[in-house]
Amino acid sequence: MVQFLKAPIVGFLTGVIASIPLGPAGLESINRSISKGFWHGFKVSIGAVLADYTYLTIINLGLLQILEQNYIYKGVFWLISGIVLFLFAKHSKKECTTKASRFLNNPKTGGFVSGFIITLINPVTFSFWLAFSGTVMSIWRSDGTAFFYTSFLCMLIGSLSWLAILNLFASKGLKLIKGDVNALTSKLLSFVLYIIAICFFIYGLYVLIW
Repeated sequence: MVQFLKAPIVGFLTGVIASIPLGPAGLESINRSISKGFWHGFKVSIGAVLADYTYLTIINLGLLQILEQNYIYKGVFWLISGIVLFLFAKHSKKECTTKASRFLNNPKTGGFVSGFIITLINPVTFSFWLAFSGTVMSIWRSDGTAFFYTSFLCMLIGSLSWLAILNLFASKGLKLIKGDVNALTSKLLSFVLYIIAICFFIYGLYVLIW
């Protein structure tokens, strides 16, 4: 009974926490909600969440097992991930966000499709969910199939709920992301990306050497 109640709570809270950091698509969804209304912004968020969970599904359907079974593949993968993430962090976040905004504001591209593509091609997305699957979701899997899938589903609900609340507040005129706060967030995000990239690279070397 305790496990039955624990799974949805843990999954939902994990989904909320994982969705708090906003990437280019998340920032654009808030901006759209402020300028055009809730549904215009939330469609971008739905597309971004679908991209996140597409990666999660692929990783947990076998990619994680392949990497865990072959230390060479695993080591090389983490080395490449570290290099790609480092190069990504090296570029200006302002420039990346501007490019994302131009694409997302194109009238020929819908909000849902735009959010999906922007998140899918972001190298941070795959690296984050791979690390997440190798840690948190591995613990869920050890608690049983029912616990794993219940937590996974509730995590999806948690992500959508949190983003819906953010977009709702934004559509009501609450300026959550403005000027100096946005600039500070971008600098902090770049710093964090550098640290994560270095950790990925070191971990890859560790796997290959030891």
